[in-house]
Amino acid sequence: SEENKKLKLEQAQFEWGRGAVQKKDEEEFKRELIEISQQPFARTIDDPKLELSRKVELRDGDPMLAFFRKKEKLKYAAELKMESSTTNISRKPLYEGPLPTPNRFGIMPGYRWDAVNRGNGFEHKLLIRMNDKGSF
Repeated sequence: SEENKKLKLEQAQFEWGRGAVQKKDEEEFKRELIEISQQPFARTIDDPKLELSRKVELRDGDPMLAFFRKKEKLKYAAELKMESSTTNISRKPLYEGPLPTPNRFGIMPGYRWDAVNRGNGFEHKLLIRMNDKGSF
């Protein structure tokens, strides 16, 4: 009886220590594993799930990449509009100018940036040095 109580208490603490999103992700992961285990080991060319996963993936050098990114941005903006209209949360608009030079943190510029790099070139030199080290 005492072992049962201790076990129930440990389970309750474990449940309380996790969020709803983590529980949902774990259930989804378990469901995916079950689906994968039921599939044949060898995938053929005409496998619809494999084909869908390949179509969804965005690759560098894809001529349609700019189109898909613009489409995603419009979709995201529409979601934000829907969200803000339902929750009355105002958000800053996103930067829509030319592509900025990459930085080591991958941070996009603010929406008011005028596309003029006012740095002293340190970031550019650092990225070149990092790329050179990685190429050997």
